[in-house]
Amino acid sequence: MYAHQQQNNHGRFRVKCRRFLREHVAADAQQMRLHGPSRFRSLCRLIGREGFFAMAFPRSVGGAGLDLHYRAVFYDEVMRLGELGFALAISTQADIATRALARHGSAALLQRYLQPALAGEALGALAFTGARAHSSLAHPCTTARRSGDFWHVEGRKVYITNGALADFVVALVDVVPEGGPTLLVIPTSASGVQRSTYERKRAVAGANHAAITFDGVRVPHGNVIGRVGAGSAIAQESLELERVILTIIGARHLRNCIEGCRRWTSNRRVDDEPLSAKQTVAWMLLRHEVDCAALEALGREALAALANGQPAAELAAMAKLKMGTLAIRVASDCLHLLGGAGLLGDEKKTDSIQDARCLAIAGGTNEAMLSLLYGLRHKGVESCSRTKTNSPS
Repeated sequence: MYAHQQQNNHGRFRVKCRRFLREHVAADAQQMRLHGPSRFRSLCRLIGREGFFAMAFPRSVGGAGLDLHYRAVFYDEVMRLGELGFALAISTQADIATRALARHGSAALLQRYLQPALAGEALGALAFTGARAHSSLAHPCTTARRSGDFWHVEGRKVYITNGALADFVVALVDVVPEGGPTLLVIPTSASGVQRSTYERKRAVAGANHAAITFDGVRVPHGNVIGRVGAGSAIAQESLELERVILTIIGARHLRNCIEGCRRWTSNRRVDDEPLSAKQTVAWMLLRHEVDCAALEALGREALAALANGQPAAELAAMAKLKMGTLAIRVASDCLHLLGGAGLLGDEKKTDSIQDARCLAIAGGTNEAMLSLLYGLRHKGVESCSRTKTNSPS
């Protein structure tokens, strides 16, 4: 009875999401892909006022107390807009940059950063990836040194989703000389924060990305999330959620690519019949659809584990690895079937395929997921290296 009621609730929520996104968001989301992120801040305010950012957070931190399955419905409906970059930017604002704050932030941090973010009034970002072409959670490149009531932060973070617009970043730093990995909330208005955007991106044009340099930035001591030295464990929690969300978003995006490719091949004639009627083409797309269904099932299992407070590191890494592997195959096969049109034709179609390929990188490369899974299986969770190599934060 309870499960049936929840299913009905999710169904009603889906209708609400779809109507809101279609009427208030769709046009601007497309414009972000074509013309940049200038409308993103106003869209976040609008989405925040409707309660979509706060819905899956506990009431104790200003949320609505709904379960994570509502969030899955929300992202599935966002992806019906067909704009992966926008979905990645929204998920960063809604969950990825805020999870650590909500679970481990002090009352002062919740009031100053989390609650404005849930309302859409302040934009957040996650800054894990260092500038030295790696992003080990155990050895962050950026350092923080205690001086009185402040931290002095030095270093550089790269590939930061929402970094060009963020009002604050949740950054993984190494407290020296002996503190270890620690999460700090750093306001981007602080003196010494320098941003540089990526102007010639080859994918996810609807999201904004930046590198941020911290040159002697003074951050209040109270901006530590959790405790000094606990940054790796807390960051891992954020990455688990990020990977599950990416699986949900990615599965829908891959389905969009497959459907777009099927429509194209249905209108393309070879030997006086639609290209889609060729057995090799039909079977190729069908196999990808079956793989998408399996990916969605794995994503739901990982989401359920997170929602129930169960360990989810392994499931999240499996889902992300499955999604990344499938994304490479779908992108390659769809581009091949589109032929010249995939390179020189419809811009939206080409963008979607390019975006699909980047799903194997965002949130951790396939190789990083294999390394993580090997560590979890053979070394134990605590001794695992927990890397997230060269991927947008």
